[in-house]
Amino acid sequence: MPLTDTTILSPPDIHGAIARAWKVSVSLDAPSATTATLAAWVISGPFHPAWHYLALSVIHLRDLAGVPPAKKHYPEADYEFVIASLDDHGGHDPHNPTLWRMLRQLDVCEQFHGMTDGQVIAMLTAFIRAICDGVASPDSDYRRFWKIQIQAAMAHAQESTHAQ
Repeated sequence: MPLTDTTILSPPDIHGAIARAWKVSVSLDAPSATTATLAAWVISGPFHPAWHYLALSVIHLRDLAGVPPAKKHYPEADYEFVIASLDDHGGHDPHNPTLWRMLRQLDVCEQFHGMTDGQVIAMLTAFIRAICDGVASPDSDYRRFWKIQIQAAMAHAQESTHAQ
């Protein structure tokens, strides 16, 4: 899909060498009981012959009132990073995520810990830039790559904490 695609009318927040990305509005001021989403983005690019839109997000795994506990992959997990392909014929508007039609199975779903909410949001933004610039692939074949990147971010966050 060319970078001139106009399916999403608002200008992208990030315009890289091979893809564009739009930040999804997430209210961090909302009561914690309403959402676990810390940050989310929609990316448009030439990732697959049949679909061109992806949603990337990070959520916290803290308990929320009235919501069943998160299904943690290991007890210390605090966060989850997700890459999901979006149906090109369904919704992918970054301003209305309730209309998104995510394809199953998720491309990447990685849980982790040892970071602050701010560090997690910054990590996701760095990942978005890397994908848009063609340095990283959001494809499910790269799950191991994302696991290693998240482990490196966790190690960096812990080094930063100890240096203070």
